[in-house]
Amino acid sequence: MWDWEIQEPKEQEEWHSKISHEDQKEFSFPEAAPEPQPVLFPEPAAEQSIPPFGAGLHGGQETSAPVFPEDWLTKLRRFLSVPTNFYATVAVGLGVLCGIAIATFSWHASNPNGPYDLGSVTSAAVGLRGHLFTKWEGKLQYRLTFEPVRPELLSGFSAAVLNSQRPLSIGIALTDAQGFALCSKQILVRYDTRNATAKDPDTEGLALDPQVRNSEAELADAQESVREQGQDAFQNQIGSDGKVASISAQGELPCSASAYENAVSWNFSPDFPSVAEQNELLHQLAEKSMRNAANSPAAIEERRRAAARLAANPPPKFYIEGEDAIVDYDAGAGIISTRGGKTFTIDKGGAEAASLKGHDFPLHVHYRCDQFGSCTLFTAGVGTQHTRLRK
Repeated sequence: MWDWEIQEPKEQEEWHSKISHEDQKEFSFPEAAPEPQPVLFPEPAAEQSIPPFGAGLHGGQETSAPVFPEDWLTKLRRFLSVPTNFYATVAVGLGVLCGIAIATFSWHASNPNGPYDLGSVTSAAVGLRGHLFTKWEGKLQYRLTFEPVRPELLSGFSAAVLNSQRPLSIGIALTDAQGFALCSKQILVRYDTRNATAKDPDTEGLALDPQVRNSEAELADAQESVREQGQDAFQNQIGSDGKVASISAQGELPCSASAYENAVSWNFSPDFPSVAEQNELLHQLAEKSMRNAANSPAAIEERRRAAARLAANPPPKFYIEGEDAIVDYDAGAGIISTRGGKTFTIDKGGAEAASLKGHDFPLHVHYRCDQFGSCTLFTAGVGTQHTRLRK
């Protein structure tokens, strides 16, 4: 064992000598405790079994709770009694709690497991609004829906999906906080190859060789099958009015887990008709519908019957006659104007028109016209003029 001797410094001795007896009465000193004996190499204690957690409650063994040292409690109370220390401690505690909350939120946000709503993205140029959901299940799954941004665009949207004259597709991409694409995918809109004939309405319906027509149709179908092979394609959602209300698709996105953890948004690049092109397509479809109605067997039969009735019972002709005066002749346009406000057109390249050139006006004229506007003008010195009444 070691004996330790504690010597007080000289200054401390002098300080003690200055304390008066009256001052000493105000202090109470505890009895001197025995001097601690240092142990350099303590004897190993006998092995003790540590009771399991909660043994004092459930195992029948009594365990004492650890007691916080009284001197530490005293120091803590003194430290917190100072307002600056108290507020600083509270601020540090709140900072620690905020840090834990932020870390917990970041962990949940970066965890790719579970469904996640990436929200809606709109393109005014094509009139589309897309909504994307994702879910990580070993691979990144997606569910995507597109619809018109406004109800009045529904007809054009439906026409573009069902009657597009070319193959369509929409590309989507997940992006990070800086807007860089992390992964992308192209999704196809199903294409009916028969719509390609609407590109040139003037040649539509020509009596081509049936073998040529069938060969072209088979080639177009084969090309579309190759385009759709291994690709995700939208499914049409038909509304109660028979129009396509929306299109939807689901499948896998080629994203790794690390890339998906960095994704904060998404966007799409549509190979889709613009709003103006959708309106033009609606106009073409309306004209095509009228042509089909006019060329239908029922319409053709109705026109034949009307012509037969007209030939059997031609309407009686009637004429209007009167006196007037020619006051002007426009040789360039072939138009004759009268004082009574009537206008006649004449073949400006014929001999009758040439006889009017250089003539002095006004020129008295007698006119006679039938119910179809075919007129004859009788003039003295100029002769007969065959014209048509404009008004």
